[in-house]
Amino acid sequence: MSDTVMIEVPTTDRMLACCAGIGADGHESKPVSIDERIAGLWFDPHRPPPDEPVLVTIAGIHCATPGNITTITAHKKEGKTAFMSAISSAAISKRGDNLGVEAFNPDNKTVLHFDTEQSAMDHWKICDSILRRAQLPESAIFKSLCLTSLPILERQAVVHHVIRQEAQRGNGVFIALIDGHGDLVRNVNDPEETADYVAALHALAIETRCHIYGALHLNPGSDFKSRGHLGSELERKSQTNLRLEKTDELFCAWGDANRGAPIPKNAGPCFVWSNDARMHVSVATRLQTKSDVQLEDARMKVAEGFRLAGKPALHYSELIAAIQRVPGVKSSSTAERHFRTAKQARYISKNLLNQWQITP
Repeated sequence: MSDTVMIEVPTTDRMLACCAGIGADGHESKPVSIDERIAGLWFDPHRPPPDEPVLVTIAGIHCATPGNITTITAHKKEGKTAFMSAISSAAISKRGDNLGVEAFNPDNKTVLHFDTEQSAMDHWKICDSILRRAQLPESAIFKSLCLTSLPILERQAVVHHVIRQEAQRGNGVFIALIDGHGDLVRNVNDPEETADYVAALHALAIETRCHIYGALHLNPGSDFKSRGHLGSELERKSQTNLRLEKTDELFCAWGDANRGAPIPKNAGPCFVWSNDARMHVSVATRLQTKSDVQLEDARMKVAEGFRLAGKPALHYSELIAAIQRVPGVKSSSTAERHFRTAKQARYISKNLLNQWQITP
């Protein structure tokens, strides 16, 4: 890139200097008081924000909205890049096998992909596999950068610069994917550096109204803790924390530390490598029977309905309407089928006010 790009780190001193009328470069700028900066940030019970659109679902579970981040963790060679490729593919096309991922990008916003780990040839192969998975020869809305040859802080600067730049063009940015976070910081165990990195990334997602995905390795020898302070900060800030596991040759995606509904391990998307397809392909979930699959699907849809309604108990008509709001439920008859399945399994039951609730 021809222009030098500098990233602004949101330190307290710099924020106070900005409020006092001193720019990040030391020159005077228009003074802005603290009160002016926070004027639009107060809670107002009479002005609720509009409902956020669902951008991505995994196994039918709503797990990505604008202004948030998702972290995908796994040990090395356990499917992080493959699953991020499926998310990229789902965001640009509904044709291919997207490993249980469904994206809702009706405005054809840009999908940005940043590779921080691979060689130029491997980066090309990953992007080629994304297009093959999407069953597209090319895509005007898919853009990918290989950052491996750049210094670490320059990589950070490029990510911020490109996301902001693309957000101002055309229809904006739908999602951005970083594969992976560990190569954008000097020290994953530095609490100050990693806190600044994650806070700036989250602020960038809010500013540009996109969702940012990022991959990170688990600590060696741990089945749950991602790398260093960086992993702790990302998990704390993430709307969704996805785990990828490999058992024999079977990969599985799941998540139980999410702000919304969990993605149960036995119902999460599963996939294997296919030599014929030259990519990973979907296989059946770990649920054993058709009735298991139907029950788990109904359980997740009903739980998400209660979450979207914002109430622990609902009358029948309210619950059916709430289930209809869940991505993937396209009619009242489908919502009623999920209700009946959950009722028969005693997943839901009536309370003393004759309302339906998840059985305690």
